Amino acid sequence: MERAIENGKLTIGSKLSICGAQLSGDSQPRSPLSTSSKDTYLSITTNASRIASWDTKLGYQRHRLVFRSLSTIYENGGLVTALDVIVCRKYPLMYTETLPGSKKKIKRTAREEEDVRKRMETEIHQSMIDEEQSGWAPRFHEHEDRIVSAHFKMQLCDYHSPSLSRKNIQQKMASLLLLNANELNHMDIHEGSRYRIFFTMPYTLLDKSNNNKATSILYLKTTHKTRWENVSHVDEEKLKSTLYIPRFITTTGSLDTLEKGSEIDIAVLVLHVHTQEGRTLWYQTLLVVDPSGGLCQVKLKSPHRPVNGLEGQVIGLTNVIYEAHDPKYTIHHLRANDHSEIFIKQKIPSYMQQAILHVRQWIQK
Repeated sequence: MERAIENGKLTIGSKLSICGAQLSGDSQPRSPLSTSSKDTYLSITTNASRIASWDTKLGYQRHRLVFRSLSTIYENGGLVTALDVIVCRKYPLMYTETLPGSKKKIKRTAREEEDVRKRMETEIHQSMIDEEQSGWAPRFHEHEDRIVSAHFKMQLCDYHSPSLSRKNIQQKMASLLLLNANELNHMDIHEGSRYRIFFTMPYTLLDKSNNNKATSILYLKTTHKTRWENVSHVDEEKLKSTLYIPRFITTTGSLDTLEKGSEIDIAVLVLHVHTQEGRTLWYQTLLVVDPSGGLCQVKLKSPHRPVNGLEGQVIGLTNVIYEAHDPKYTIHHLRANDHSEIFIKQKIPSYMQQAILHVRQWIQK
């Protein structure tokens, strides 16, 4: 907004289309000309406002929500009223536990959170058995209430491409953090689907060491006002012009063409597993291969327990990061993170299921 004023685009007499304005200060409405109104003002944000044409009628507008493309959102521009987007990637549900009596937080995957819950149930059950055997009447046992919240991330792109009159505007990706989520929220969102999302907030990523500057990703998060609207109508031709690319399997023999930091899905045979216990984490290094013949080393880490029974298995890995190529040993290095998933026997997406079947047929031959 300040930049628009400095550049002369916003001057006295300009008209603004405003959405999501909030009354700050005294909550009682007052005349703007009143002397007692100095501490009362209307708070607006750049992302929820736009300059209107000179002949726009003042007052309430027919289209009250301001839809913005991701490329026109300012990181420090405040609340974004409405987005019309395609979900490009949906990442696994994560859990954060705040320990009682401290500000320490522990982040867990869904598998790790399930392990904690099962362990607590087992402890309660065993405690009740011990009391019965000691002759005491069993009591109602309850662990101190855990403070656990769930969240997950998605990658978004605009459904509507920038117009031809704005050729200098490039399409942009955004990462959306969904706070206070649950399993139903996660299940209801599908990659490749179109959604209208209302009232999100940009934020600054504290650690941008893994951010690919070429993509210039925008970071958004939900607020207590955020709501969703699934849009069933999706024009297939328009979808092809967006940044959305359906998931596909990357073969290990084609990794030479990738840039460092690329996120890929693979289906591979695990040749060898090396497991090492650290001070706070378990580290596993997998040596894997697929029918294309490329050897890869995949690094996994887990805070509670390693993944057992991987050696000799055909597995699927999603959202793993390509790190480097070692020309001396002709091997590619991949790294799993919190967004990565391992598919062995659980419910597997169809594209991954076909790739795993292809690897198994290759082994039999």
